[in-house]
Amino acid sequence: MSGSGRLAVSECETLVRHVRLPEFSGKPKILSFTAKGTEYPSDVRKYFRTVTFEYQAWASVVDSVVVRATINVLMRMAPAGLNFKMFEDPDEAFAWLEAEPSADASF
Repeated sequence: MSGSGRLAVSECETLVRHVRLPEFSGKPKILSFTAKGTEYPSDVRKYFRTVTFEYQAWASVVDSVVVRATINVLMRMAPAGLNFKMFEDPDEAFAWLEAEPSADASF
């Protein structure tokens, strides 16, 4: 998943729909890239507070201090216990995902 600019609820719905696909019999691992200048309007923030979907681990590559701060605020409003971590380096993010235990050996 990759995001930049002003995120729309429809893009978030697409993400959730993909995570819920039947091909993911277990909980998937997610690697996302969030570009500098990405905006999370109020409707997107509200959407992420109300939607639920399960994932094994989520690594987000974020190249902006401002966007990182925004995501930190969103994560404080999220349910406890989510396996989410932000990175600046894509290789580190991928290595972290690979090291996380997998519910589905096909990942």
